[in-house]
Amino acid sequence: MNILFNELEIKKETKEAIEALGLVETTAIQHHAIPRMLKGIDLIGQAQTGTGKTFAFAIPILEKIDTTKHHIQALVICPTRELTLQVYKEFLKLVKFNKAVKVTSIYGGESYNKQFKALESHPQIIVATPGRAIDHLERGTMDFSHLEILVMDEADEMLKMGFQEDLERLLKDTPASRQTALFSATIPPFIKKVAQKYQKNPAIIQIETPTLTVSKTDQIFYMVKKSDRDQLLLRVLDYYNPNSAIIFANRKVDVDTLTAFLQKNNYEADALHGDLKQSQRDYVMGKFRSKRLKYLIATDVAARGIDISHVDMVINYEIPFEDEIYVHRIGRTGRAGKSGIS
Repeated sequence: MNILFNELEIKKETKEAIEALGLVETTAIQHHAIPRMLKGIDLIGQAQTGTGKTFAFAIPILEKIDTTKHHIQALVICPTRELTLQVYKEFLKLVKFNKAVKVTSIYGGESYNKQFKALESHPQIIVATPGRAIDHLERGTMDFSHLEILVMDEADEMLKMGFQEDLERLLKDTPASRQTALFSATIPPFIKKVAQKYQKNPAIIQIETPTLTVSKTDQIFYMVKKSDRDQLLLRVLDYYNPNSAIIFANRKVDVDTLTAFLQKNNYEADALHGDLKQSQRDYVMGKFRSKRLKYLIATDVAARGIDISHVDMVINYEIPFEDEIYVHRIGRTGRAGKSGIS
């Protein structure tokens, strides 16, 4: 049985913020991770998407922050700008009644001058992408010498994206005494090797495989010839007429081709992948979040961590290369207790 938030030994201001969000009971990952992180234990946390993974590390971080000190005490590393902003916004929800805590997001695609100014306010918590965190470290504009907590969110994805060198640099250039937590949708063997090298007897929290699929999502499979796939897609969209849907393709070129096909057939569709400029990605995500765009065509990396509650359908235009990716894709719908179709 999961514990209630008001039973946690955390700051009154944090409890008030959680109550204002209408949350009463911890999720499974929160139930296991929060008490351990509060005790200073290193951990590896695995949980499916949409299960409150961010609060599982954000709540303990806020409890451990000393607001009388004005240096960086906690660093959260995320693979993409989109996920960085999402995690940053979750922190803002939790500090609603605690203005003494300062949180800043640091990511590529935003001007350095804006970030320099934000850092001058002496935030205690930084949420950042690996590359931009390294940039500021080398410029001397971020000092991690007093860092107490390091969290790597979506750790498996960062390794897949080639951030291993950056992550190791951050691990080496932060105090060995820090608390380190790795959170991820999946935990491949290599993550465990990284943990053995840089963590101190970490607690491992894993959701059993049978519970990894998303229970609130109805999963439908169509066997179709490749030549008929585009027309079937149109029929599926017309039949279900979702309010908002994400359509996944395996390659960037396929995302562009499929987007052009849907636009040609007068469907409100736009592309999201890593080759687009940051301003384009921001524009597309802004439209999708505000419901001005109905269909988002995306690669897995670009859509990693997207948390939009009104997505009621996910379509796998192509079967992903790994089972875990399939789980992550369909986790974009059926979130926060709502139902969805995949």
